Amino acid sequence: MLIPIIALISAIGAGRACPIAATAALPELSGVWETLLVNGLDRPRADTSRATATIAADLQACLLRERVVAVAGNPPYEAVIVWGVNGPDSTVQRVFTHSQHGRFGVYQGRRRGAELPLRQMSLSPQPDSVVVENLVVIRDRDHFTITSRLSNDRGRTWQALSRWEYRRAS
Repeated sequence: MLIPIIALISAIGAGRACPIAATAALPELSGVWETLLVNGLDRPRADTSRATATIAADLQACLLRERVVAVAGNPPYEAVIVWGVNGPDSTVQRVFTHSQHGRFGVYQGRRRGAELPLRQMSLSPQPDSVVVENLVVIRDRDHFTITSRLSNDRGRTWQALSRWEYRRAS
């Protein structure tokens, strides 16, 4: 009697998958990327560095796991990003952290064609008028950008903070 119950539980568990796989919602992102990191666009002189980004499916394709490592620096800049899709409403979430401060940024939004505006979800008290957005633009299967921008007036005007340019590695 115990063996059939275990088999049934295994079959039910094996059949379950996330409602919307990240690989289905963001099929262009998986791969190895040469990445140009342009930071400090809000300062007189922006900082530019090169990195390698690796984006791969994880947790049975429910998530995409991204690891970014700069090719220079001591220690080199690193970032870990997790991309996922909420099944009930198909919103994409991006959780981001990097080696220069370690706190998490959680962003969420809906894909509209080649654009995916991801608004930062507040994890700490900040005025409602302040909005941080990561705008993902997928040019084609071999190129996409992520522009981080800030608005102090609820999204009426924007100031670019950084831009990451991804080009699929050959």
